[in-house]
Amino acid sequence: LDELQNQLEHLRNQLDQANKQKQTIQNEEQMRQDSLKKLSHDYQTLEQAHQQLQQTREKETKQAEINVVKLLEQIDALEARLASASASVSESVDAPKDNKENKENKDDGADQSMEILMKEK
Repeated sequence: LDELQNQLEHLRNQLDQANKQKQTIQNEEQMRQDSLKKLSHDYQTLEQAHQQLQQTREKETKQAEINVVKLLEQIDALEARLASASASVSESVDAPKDNKENKENKDDGADQSMEILMKEK
C-alpha cells in the first residue's frame, strides 16, 4: 500500500510538472500570437504611412512643377517687359540724337547758302 501511495504521489508530481510545462507552452504561444498581431498591425500602419507619404510626395511634385511653369511664365513676361522698356529707352535716346543731326544738317545747309550768297556778291 505504501508503495502504491508513493507511485501515486510520483504520478501526481509528474502530472503537475506536465501541466506546468503545458501552461508555459500555452503562455509562450499566446505571447507569440500577441507579438504577431502587433507586428501585423505595425506593418499595416507603416504601409498606410508609406502610401500617404507617396501620395503627398506626388502632390508636392505636381505642385512644384506647376509653380516652376508659373515662374517661367512670369520670367518670360518680365523679359518681354524689359525688352519693351529697353526699346523705348533706346528710341528716346536716339530721337534727340536724330533731332540734333537734323539741326546740324540744317545749319550746314544755311551756312552753305550764306557762302553761295557771299560769293555771288
